[in-house]
Amino acid sequence: MALIYEQRALTRFWEKVEKTPSCWLWVGGLSKGYGIFSYQRKSLRAHRVSLSLVQDLLPEKVVCHRCDVRNCVNPSHLFQGSQKDNVQDMIKKGRGAKQNWTREQRKVFSESITGAKNPNSKLYPAAVQAMREIYKDKLLSGRKIALLFGLDHSTVGSILRHETWTHC
Repeated sequence: MALIYEQRALTRFWEKVEKTPSCWLWVGGLSKGYGIFSYQRKSLRAHRVSLSLVQDLLPEKVVCHRCDVRNCVNPSHLFQGSQKDNVQDMIKKGRGAKQNWTREQRKVFSESITGAKNPNSKLYPAAVQAMREIYKDKLLSGRKIALLFGLDHSTVGSILRHETWTHC
């Protein structure tokens, strides 16, 4: 069930919305480009309020924009997702300045790009294949391979067990 707001709060909300043929733009107060709506002495994100009028919002979810217009409150342009979903959507669409990302956003970004394409990667496919050959031929232990390549032994263990670098 969607949230229930007092009628006069709803009237105040819709007075701050300018409907265009595509987006419904919030013309009230903004914070970092997102609409802010005051209700019962709390500042709420306008796009969350808009979506809450048509569906239940899960507290652990964020409200994402399909249209990528921060002050859009058109419920058909909004969807619920995890922070990870939101960051992956941002990456897929080529948005966002990496230097302004939070630690969580950088983590999700680096986890969504695997292997040598990951900017944090210290390895290349040839090195991974060499590690696996050395280990398979019983030339060195996993710990010694880790020392040789300058990696943590747990990282090498994951590679040798094909838990990571599965594409090699």
